[in-house]
Amino acid sequence: NKKLIDDINYLFKTLPRKHKDLYALISKDEFIMMTDRVVALVDNKDFKQKDFPIVLQMIFAQIRDAHSMVDRYQDPKTPFYFEHINGTYAPVVVSKETKKLLLTKLKSINGYSIEEFSRLIDKYIIYDNPEAQKLQISRSLSDWKLINYVTSNKNKYITYVFADGTKVKSKKRLKSTMQTSIYWTEGLEFLRERPSYFLLSKGNALYIKYSRCREDQDYPLKQFTREIRAAIKKNTPSKIVVDFRNNHGGNSSLFDQIADVLKSYIDKNKPKVYCLINRKVFSSGTLNTYDVKYKLGATVVGQPASQGINHFGYTHFFELPNSKVEIRYSSEYWKFIDGNDPVIKPDVYIEPTIADYKNGNDPVLQYCLD
Repeated sequence: NKKLIDDINYLFKTLPRKHKDLYALISKDEFIMMTDRVVALVDNKDFKQKDFPIVLQMIFAQIRDAHSMVDRYQDPKTPFYFEHINGTYAPVVVSKETKKLLLTKLKSINGYSIEEFSRLIDKYIIYDNPEAQKLQISRSLSDWKLINYVTSNKNKYITYVFADGTKVKSKKRLKSTMQTSIYWTEGLEFLRERPSYFLLSKGNALYIKYSRCREDQDYPLKQFTREIRAAIKKNTPSKIVVDFRNNHGGNSSLFDQIADVLKSYIDKNKPKVYCLINRKVFSSGTLNTYDVKYKLGATVVGQPASQGINHFGYTHFFELPNSKVEIRYSSEYWKFIDGNDPVIKPDVYIEPTIADYKNGNDPVLQYCLD
């Protein structure tokens, strides 16, 4: 495994040079200790190269920069996608044949309780706050390679056991795997990632959903902004609701043109302004939340975001020469406020329950409309 050890040494030399400020997050001694620990794992005749990206992730878990990591986005997953919902983990996406398990509490995975599994993966996941931890555990519950590695699983399937007693032997998700989700339940439109943005009039409220900080090619932001301006002129809303839930970032400056239109109306007409967030708000999504809260005077409603307003970001990549593993790292740091709170906290905390999701209820939005 000499070539893999050479890659670790390359990472040790390259990451501090390229990262915006690595040693603000981890001391040099800690960084040396972690790389030495990974070298010791790799320098073993029984070590398998396929596990290299996972053990490398131990270094980044210690750094705790959510934008810096081993790039494993193309790694295989199971057909399940889980979310943390009011103290439990439950699937919100499943294969068609397991549709009845949507929103059913997960009890164990490969024989380990969720609490035990969470402890096993803790040194491989990146988080610096409890909300990000919940998010990373959720994602890990469908991470084929990580699950098999930490549970020493030799089977060709992963075993999920649910609270209703159902046991599922799940194989890798294939391109041909048919899936279903709660995202198309009436009332849960806010969970969808696409379209990136849409506009609704709800009584005396103007509702703006902004799911991604990215422009849809078929629906230019200039057109969307014109529609917002026209809706404001026609309806003169007494409430404006900007919904950033599930917005995990992109280009934060794209929202500026929308904010300008809203600010002009807010300054003149003084409507109530609300900003909706949850733990999947991340990166540029947090920057836009900052704009709506502090520049437009919004009341923030929902659950804490998984990242603070001040954070590292603007990722770049480099490749390890032998294994060809890609490394993501932060090239910028944004500081907007004093202090270093790792999350954006809502002014009004509301978290939907499993029953809410099953019934298509959105108590976060309903609070604003009431």
